[in-house]
Formats: sequence, structure tokens, C-alpha cells
Amino acid sequence: MADGLVGAITGLLRGRRREPELAHVDAEITAFGEMLAGHSFTPGHHKNDPGLLADYQRALDAYEQAKRSFVGDRNLQDATDVLRALDEGRHALACVEAVLEGRPRPRRRPLCFFDPRLTDSRPTRSAGRPPRVPLG
Repeated sequence: MADGLVGAITGLLRGRRREPELAHVDAEITAFGEMLAGHSFTPGHHKNDPGLLADYQRALDAYEQAKRSFVGDRNLQDATDVLRALDEGRHALACVEAVLEGRPRPRRRPLCFFDPRLTDSRPTRSAGRPPRVPLG
């Protein structure tokens, strides 16, 4: 009985520790959902452009995938799939915006190897020095 009580309390404490660690991932999901909801794209006005519709659908699917994948995540490492889905969705939405503005679709860049929250794995030099990247 005591073991069960200790386990329950420990689980509650772990859940509390989880919240700050994953709060930014939850905020990223929410922000992307708001971006999609507030976007001016109307699929019905672009029925003759299957590529554009596919990009928009990819953005919607990525948002749904991120929400589904986030359920049950216990730490930031668990949430890597969520971050990848959000990155896919952001790229798809950037493609929609580019086509609507008459620009070429942007090239997809891989997530950062060290921190998947960063979307560009190629650091740029500032003032001739390599950028400082926290590893931790």
C-alpha cells in the first residue's frame, strides 16, 4: 500500500516537472494551429492548383500529427517527433505562402542536429566568428 502511494506521489511530481519542460512544445503546437486558423488561404478558390492544395493539406496534416504525437510525451526528447511534424507543417505553409505570392517554393532545410527546436542546421557567421550554440 505504501509503495503504491509513493508511486502515485512520485508520478504527480514527475508530471509537475514535465510541465515546464514541455510547455514550450505545447505553445508551439498552439501557435501553429493559430497560424493555420488565421491564414487567408481558401482551398475553394484554388481548386485548379493541386500542388497548392497538397501543400495546404500537408500543413493541416502536420498540425494534427503534432497534436496526436504530443499526447503522452514525458520529456523534451519524447517530443522530437512533435517538433519534426511542426517543422514539416511550417514548411508546407511557407510553400503555400510562396505560391500565393508568386515566388518559388522554399527549399526544405533539416532540423538542427543538436536541438530539433531549431529549424536551420546551418549556422551563419556573424562578424566573422562562428555562432555560439548552447549544447545543453
